[in-house]
Amino acid sequence: RAGSEADLQTIIRNLVVAPHGCIFTARDYSGIEAVLVGYFACDPSYIRLAKIDVHSFYTAYALHELDGRVSAADLPDISWPDDRLRSHLEGIKKEFKRDRNTLYKHLVHGGNFAQTPKGAQEKIFKETGIEYPVKLIATVMDVYFHLFPSIKRWHSSLLLQTERDGFVRNPFGYIHRFYRVYTYEKIGGKWEKKPGDDANRVIAFLPQSTAAGIIKDALLRLYFDRFEEAGQYLRLQVHDEVFSEVPEALQMKVDGVMKEEMERPVKVLALPASYQMGSHLVIETEAKSGKRWGQMR
Repeated sequence: RAGSEADLQTIIRNLVVAPHGCIFTARDYSGIEAVLVGYFACDPSYIRLAKIDVHSFYTAYALHELDGRVSAADLPDISWPDDRLRSHLEGIKKEFKRDRNTLYKHLVHGGNFAQTPKGAQEKIFKETGIEYPVKLIATVMDVYFHLFPSIKRWHSSLLLQTERDGFVRNPFGYIHRFYRVYTYEKIGGKWEKKPGDDANRVIAFLPQSTAAGIIKDALLRLYFDRFEEAGQYLRLQVHDEVFSEVPEALQMKVDGVMKEEMERPVKVLALPASYQMGSHLVIETEAKSGKRWGQMR
């Protein structure tokens, strides 16, 4: 099982041990790609949910729609204040952990990047060994887009823009060119189009490349601007995580510097005043530490 002590990845990571007098400390961006999807979809409610727990929010509505395991009275409401919403979603996560982690968590990512129900089925089976019916996946994906219609609108507008321009430029200036955004077929004397080979890559490029830009920016600041405080201890970037090896006596201080730099407002991601979320987007992080890489908490 992934994440268990017997998992091969965990076994290998547990072979990496901090030197005497040192400790590993790391910070991981929380839901960075989901937050960025909300940003590009111009949906402040989705940004807020992505920072709290969009997976559990979606799980509650999907289970209510499928079999009523979550009653209408127990459905979370986006209008609730953060503390109430977070507490309620923690209960949903705990009660329906298996469903959330094997199906709905994956479908949040799949929906955000325009994955088909069949594609989602194949990926979930590959990662978990569980083969959900395509019809069930299609049904609960419809629930997701009913909750968050802004994501479908963003997909459509981005594909049309990319077909017109031939490329996508992210806020950091990274450019990717795409050539088969749509495919065209003549049916009954009329040309019809559907998403082409590049469609999923077009949609994934903006959040994924922007996340990479945010992480690289933070690493550069840590190394060049705050080398003595934290940069000298940097060791790895693992996906959305920045990993350091730090003298135990300095762990709290170094972690504070990492948090400050990684959670700086992103200067290329301005927010409208109407969002009431500050002038620029902030991606929050979570910390963990430990003597062995595979046992960090």
